[in-house]
Amino acid sequence: MMPSEERLRVDVTSPYISMLFPALELIIITGITWIIIGYMDSDKAAWFLDTNIRNLMVGIWAALSLWRFVLPTIRLRNRRIMVNDERIIIHSATLRPTTHTIPLKSIRAVNRKRNELILTVIGQPQPVVLRDVAYSRRVREEMLAAMDRIPARREQASYF
Repeated sequence: MMPSEERLRVDVTSPYISMLFPALELIIITGITWIIIGYMDSDKAAWFLDTNIRNLMVGIWAALSLWRFVLPTIRLRNRRIMVNDERIIIHSATLRPTTHTIPLKSIRAVNRKRNELILTVIGQPQPVVLRDVAYSRRVREEMLAAMDRIPARREQASYF
């Protein structure tokens, strides 16, 4: 992917904290569905003898767990940002994964707001915002250090 003369400076994926909400959803989904399944198995629900409905509830729990936890976790962990000496490579994890490359020569400014990186790119009407970047301070510092090493870079005013 990268030519051999380019040195990789940063290679990060989404932070683990971004999986907090899907994990909480999984706990709630598991609690509610297994309370219902436990009630179906109790003596109070003696009228309930059909095991197909119980198996259906287990299937619903598995499908909801897959949809609300496993798939978002895979998507978040496959999102990747790499910074080398000449460009930024962004792998987005969607149904059709794409790779975006931004040359460091075309970046006017790099700003950070918590775990977001805001890139002002020449030729773009709006800044490029990268959300949920792990170690955003370190990534920004490495981007600025790599940008300073590019000889033909002109200083431009940023939007911020």
